[in-house]
Order: sequence, then structure tokens, then C-alpha cells
Amino acid sequence: MISRNTRSFRELYAALPTRVKQQAREAYRLFSNDPYYSGLHFKQVHPDPPTYSARVGISYRTVGV
Repeated sequence: MISRNTRSFRELYAALPTRVKQQAREAYRLFSNDPYYSGLHFKQVHPDPPTYSARVGISYRTVGV
């Protein structure tokens, strides 16, 4: 899988609390090593365009196309 981020992602990420940023970095590390790691609950949430969701801590999820 190819992973990229956008300017809007960087702006929204910068606004997150420090703890959530740490959780996001850890989740991305896990994703980089194994995109299907069960703890991320990575799944497709919409078919067109293909949109995916993954868990980042208890209260946050990341969504990407």
C-alpha cells in the first residue's frame, strides 16, 4: 500500500492533542510493518472511492482514500 499525506492532513494532525499524535505515530508504525495488523481494525468503509479506516487509540480513527 502507498501512504501519503496532504496539507490538510498535516494541518489537522498539528491541531491534535500531544497524546493522540503519539498514538497516531504508533498506529502508523504498526501499519507500516503490517497494514492488516488486527489491533488497527483496518477495514474498507466505502467502495467508491475506496475509503479505509483504522483505529488510532480508543477515541480516534484515521480515514484515507
